Amino acid sequence: MEKKVKQKLEKFKAFQLLDDDDFSYRSYVSCYKMTNDSVEFAWKPQSDIYLTENELVYCISIPFVDPSKIEVIIELDKITIKGERKKNDEERKHYYMMNIEYGPFEIRLNIPVPVQRQSLSKEYIDGLFYLRLKLVKI
Repeated sequence: MEKKVKQKLEKFKAFQLLDDDDFSYRSYVSCYKMTNDSVEFAWKPQSDIYLTENELVYCISIPFVDPSKIEVIIELDKITIKGERKKNDEERKHYYMMNIEYGPFEIRLNIPVPVQRQSLSKEYIDGLFYLRLKLVKI
């Protein structure tokens, strides 16, 4: 196992789950994206952006995330959504498959039309996080 990767896994206590087993290690690495510019594991939620008659709507798929801990930042022409999906460590397990991504996430999306930034509303329904911004009427 590569020394740098092993150090990252040790930092995030991944060996508690992997039991230093090569099969588990390969499964773990294949299900997580390790970024070169970060010491953390990252994942990117799926999202939709659409217009209604009066609003620009962002729909982000982030089940198992506490909506009160999701940070939304509006910049000039971008919106950033940050949070973390925490793993429920009930007991130590040997994984045969790991497809659900955990850890911090950050997604940056364009604001493609003029909106009223102060009109931001948030709603979390069945694992989908909705952000709504009223359109500027021209």
